[in-house]
Amino acid sequence: MMKAIFLLGLLLFGNILHIIDRNVMSLFMPAIRDDMMLSATESGLIISSFVVVLSIVAIPIARLADTHGPRVVIAGALFVWSAATFLCGSADGFVSLFGFRMSVGAGEAGFPPAALAALALLFPPQQLGRAIAVFTLGASVGQVLGFYISGQVQAELGWRGAFHLLGAIGIGLAAVIWLVWPHCAPKHNVSEATKARPGFFETFKFLFTIPGYTTILIAAVVHAVSAYAVVQWMPTFLHDYHDMPIEDVGTYMGLVLSVAGVAGAVVTGFVIDRISLDHKLSRCMYFSSISVALTVPFYLGPLLLDDFVTKHALIVAWFLSSVYYAPTYFVLQGMVPVENRASANAVVLTSFTVAGLGLGPVMVGAISDFLTSLNVGSSLAWAMSVGASLNLVAAAFFYMTSKRLKASPPNWEAAAQATP
Repeated sequence: MMKAIFLLGLLLFGNILHIIDRNVMSLFMPAIRDDMMLSATESGLIISSFVVVLSIVAIPIARLADTHGPRVVIAGALFVWSAATFLCGSADGFVSLFGFRMSVGAGEAGFPPAALAALALLFPPQQLGRAIAVFTLGASVGQVLGFYISGQVQAELGWRGAFHLLGAIGIGLAAVIWLVWPHCAPKHNVSEATKARPGFFETFKFLFTIPGYTTILIAAVVHAVSAYAVVQWMPTFLHDYHDMPIEDVGTYMGLVLSVAGVAGAVVTGFVIDRISLDHKLSRCMYFSSISVALTVPFYLGPLLLDDFVTKHALIVAWFLSSVYYAPTYFVLQGMVPVENRASANAVVLTSFTVAGLGLGPVMVGAISDFLTSLNVGSSLAWAMSVGASLNLVAAAFFYMTSKRLKASPPNWEAAAQATP
């Protein structure tokens, strides 16, 4: 068990780096723009290239984890994005920086799906919820520490030196994972795992035949649109509607709200590990449904009422919004056979990221502009309220997943043992 915990620590560290490297370009962009004399369009293209590439390659890379084991993809993805991050610090213009940033997206695309699939192999079902909760802490910790630490490093080393340092740390971690994995993780038997395995498109179609997979995917995507709709506009809302200085907004969101998110993820991991094995997957989805639905009133209060509610209810909303992560990804590992887990994770994670970033903020902006044209007061607050309310739709699909899993609980381990 200590070996599994050690690997979990390495994966958590990798997840923190993955979030830092994902977000750091926006922090460094003002200095990069001035040094390279980039236009606003060129700056936007560099930032957008990350998500575009990630959406294209995530599922094929995850397929490698299913066919060749998680070690290859986890260490390989970490090395690729870290080397590309290092090279970003040596870019001499728009073309090279654009290409290196695309490579960062290509590398990061494979890490989370393969890591989640690996956790299901490293930990028994009774401890998997806590393991997933610890791993997902990387997202919150990476956001809390990423901007602060990266900003300090940039102040000391410049943006080029900061990219070089981040890249070097990631390359070192990739080497450690590659070297220690065979000594700490169960051996991946390629010949057995790939026996009679369908191709990529057959696998993709197979996932959508699994009871509950389509509804959990829809639930995650709708929740992502809602989450990004609120989170991306929250700094503007707090500054414009509640006269909060930008530096206070950063402190409040980076420390107070993010810590609430960390607490939600940790608590949930322990809770779901205590849920009885009888219809456990169904009960986890019911748990997600309730938590996601409860975020709505705690978002609407701060958006539409006074400062007192703003300062307190948002903390509860952030806590509840992080509760769904561990049970959702726990269920994904249980509802899909082992040889398809990385692919299943990749479909959900990629859809979550692309839909959330691509639709959420744009939707709120468009609704706000429309309401402004109708002379509706507090147009941004109302637009964000629409985005927050989408969590009711997500909650409904999580509930539908719960019902389907209760009616048709998967039992892939028994099926595998019965196969001659």
